[in-house]
Amino acid sequence: ANEPVIEHNLGTGCARDPHITRGQDGKFYLVATDMRSELSWTSNHAIVTWSSTDLIHWENETIIDLKDYIPGTNRAWAPQAKWDPEKQMYMVYYSSSQWADEEAGTSTETCLWYAYTKDFTKFETQPEILFKTESGADCIDGDIISKDGKFYLYYKDQGIDNICYAVSDTLNGGYVAPENNVVNVRYQGVEGSFVYKLIGEDNYLMIMDSYKNGCFYMQQSSDLVNFKRVKSTDYSFDFSPRHGAVLQLWDSEYQELVKAFGF
Repeated sequence: ANEPVIEHNLGTGCARDPHITRGQDGKFYLVATDMRSELSWTSNHAIVTWSSTDLIHWENETIIDLKDYIPGTNRAWAPQAKWDPEKQMYMVYYSSSQWADEEAGTSTETCLWYAYTKDFTKFETQPEILFKTESGADCIDGDIISKDGKFYLYYKDQGIDNICYAVSDTLNGGYVAPENNVVNVRYQGVEGSFVYKLIGEDNYLMIMDSYKNGCFYMQQSSDLVNFKRVKSTDYSFDFSPRHGAVLQLWDSEYQELVKAFGF
């Protein structure tokens, strides 16, 4: 456990916030933040991608530089991807800001952006704003899940240091944040949330990084709005996850991963 499985050679050589999605073509695609933190929080302007047929061997490492699309971009954080059947492309969404005055070191607010890709090597559309807070506070670490024709967008509101949500009828816009939209029920100081549905249950788990407490936090919900804490004694890990994702696997895929990595 806790050994590298992918070598990052392009960009900064340091990948963060990995997200894996199962593609429509049978491949797996990984998108991640291309960032080395010691270079500063406004040093990265790209995301890095890979593809794989088996989750073991990764290839086609590609840097998508957001400066090629939005000049002045000074951060591109925590990308995720969802297949959009209407567009027949993948919607990649991420947190981003741009220099307002680079010489003075001031930036625009950080909000959620999106663009479409066919193969994770470039964007087919110009990036656009997906969501920003009414208060003007930075929002980061977007995560989208759908239920009953609605799309639920979870994000960290930097102004209050909590995970909040907004809802829309469409994947790529129109998200509205209701009043009292904080969803984390225990810790303040959480980020990097990810929600997934339990197989065979009408129940959802949200995992998040309680970075101020140095722990991994989990809560559950049946309606994606009202959550309750999952006791830490009810789950265990032999590693310390931060901002990642959960992927549903077939038994055969799991067995191949066990053989390859021995966990």
